[in-house]
Amino acid sequence: MLKKKNNQKIWLMVALIVIYRIILDLSYYYVIAPNFYYDGFEFEFSFAKYLDSYVLLLLLFAITPKEINRTSDLILVILFTLIGVPMLAYYSLSDQSRLYAYLMFLEIVLVIYVGKMGLLKIKITRSQSNVDNSYKVSIFFTLLSLIFLMGTIGFSRLNFDLLKIYEFRKENSQEIAVGFMPYIISWATKVFNLFLIVYSVINRKKVQTIIFIGVQLLFFGFLAHKTVLFYPLIILFVYLFMKWKHRYIAYLLGLILCSGIPLLVSLVADDIILVNIITRRVFFVPAFLNFNYFEFFSNNEYIYLSNSLLSPIVDYPYEITNTAHLIGNYLGRPDLGANTGFLGTSFMHFGYLGVIIFPLVIGTLIRLADTFSRFTPVWFTSGLILLPFINLFMSADLPVTLLTHGLLIGFILLKLIDNPVTFGSRRLN
Repeated sequence: MLKKKNNQKIWLMVALIVIYRIILDLSYYYVIAPNFYYDGFEFEFSFAKYLDSYVLLLLLFAITPKEINRTSDLILVILFTLIGVPMLAYYSLSDQSRLYAYLMFLEIVLVIYVGKMGLLKIKITRSQSNVDNSYKVSIFFTLLSLIFLMGTIGFSRLNFDLLKIYEFRKENSQEIAVGFMPYIISWATKVFNLFLIVYSVINRKKVQTIIFIGVQLLFFGFLAHKTVLFYPLIILFVYLFMKWKHRYIAYLLGLILCSGIPLLVSLVADDIILVNIITRRVFFVPAFLNFNYFEFFSNNEYIYLSNSLLSPIVDYPYEITNTAHLIGNYLGRPDLGANTGFLGTSFMHFGYLGVIIFPLVIGTLIRLADTFSRFTPVWFTSGLILLPFINLFMSADLPVTLLTHGLLIGFILLKLIDNPVTFGSRRLN
């Protein structure tokens, strides 16, 4: 009886994934290709590749976790659904290179395999510290960042108007470009202050919770980045999400709504704004850029991490120093910052070798997330490091994710509380 129920659940999940994929296909055919063909979103249907893409889709589903019980489960499901499915849709509907699609498919398979099974047996000794150390470290860097922003940008350029953020962003970013501070500020907004918000909520310290939420609002006002506002909401979403019983099915239904409503609005009301903002930018732009990264670096020199970690010993081979602008220039838009995730940047750095190396490293990091979070609830671990992984999948290089987007700092905080301790007055797990 139990086996029959499990089979029914799996077939339901397959049906939902296929529905989600069909919605993406229809969105591309009816809205994206006709309205954004000038940006490279052309419709060139290949029946063979279309069938091919659905076979690859089902293969990816077969190896992806069927339950979301661990941090790694959630991260791998997001990789499959937000990156793998749209990539296969774009590949078949715009007649992209089969070689590039297969290489990206291989990368996703490697990440899923290593993230689930592990490449090596990793044993980490238990920390002798406790959560108070994480709290003190987070307080220090959050206050340091806030004081620095007050001193450099000042309250005269503090802005909370979402419609005016682009008027302040560039100049404010230039003001804080002092030494190592941009990294510290980025960590404070994405990791440290979020940790403090969670700490306060778990301990039911209402005044502290309000204060740290206010600090996050100040970070938004100084930095003029909308995403700073959404970081606490991600933790809240993960917290509520992990309380649901059938999480994977609920997640797939959410994807169907997020992709289906924009398509419906476009077809009924003849308004493409939701398809542009959600379906095109979230689902198809990363796929589009990944294929262009493969195309460009198949015919030009690789980077070999010369734009980051290996810059002291490896010469950067291009006049345009920013690789995102390098690809933007290749696309005919020199001012475009064409950032993409690891699928494209792995090939950018090391070619075919990078397609193997980067997924192995990323899968190991995903595996580490479970190892570090043995004594913390899944929602807490996921909320702390999920956003850096999403950035890594969609728009950031691996070194940038580790340093700028706070993945390394998130792991350090998890290590500091890798101990069955009480989180203030309430046990963390």
